[in-house]
Formats: sequence, C-alpha cells, structure tokens
Amino acid sequence: SELEQRFRHVEFKCGQDDNGRKLRMKMKYFYDYLKTQKDDSPLYLFESSFHDAGRIHTLMDDFKVPDFFPADLFNLVGRDRKPPYRWFCIGPERSG
Repeated sequence: SELEQRFRHVEFKCGQDDNGRKLRMKMKYFYDYLKTQKDDSPLYLFESSFHDAGRIHTLMDDFKVPDFFPADLFNLVGRDRKPPYRWFCIGPERSG
C-alpha cells in the first residue's frame, strides 16, 4: 500500500510497557504482522503526538478539518492544558 511504502521505516506507537514507556514498531513490521496474525486481541498502531513524532508529522498534510468543525473549542482551555486532539489509528479486525 502507499501508506506502507511511505512510512515503511517509521516507528509508530503500538503500546506501552509496565513503566509507561511507549513501545514502537516500524510500519514494515506491522504490515508483516497484519498478514499472518490471528490474535483474539491484535495489535494496532496509535499515534497522538504528531508534534514530536518526526516523519509521522507529514501525515497531517493528508487531512483537513471538516467544514462542520469551524472552531477548535479545545483552544479555550489554553495551549498548556489542551488535551491530545489528533489521532492516527490503524489495525485489523478485533483490534478495538
């Protein structure tokens, strides 16, 4: 897929360990996993920190805010208190 080729060597978050550290997986390994997995609760990629995620940041160029969301109401709480508001999620059936 185009997504796989474009982000083949980029690491995405796929979980966290017991100490709260992010676990990351390269897109190419995730696609290999997708082809063979039969897990009851399969892995999925989830990214919400685009500002510090290196090449993942370019995903934002592929999307725009729909017209029916003209104002970002999260701006009312201020930049320091604004929660994560953009997500990239990809996974197979049963992943959530």
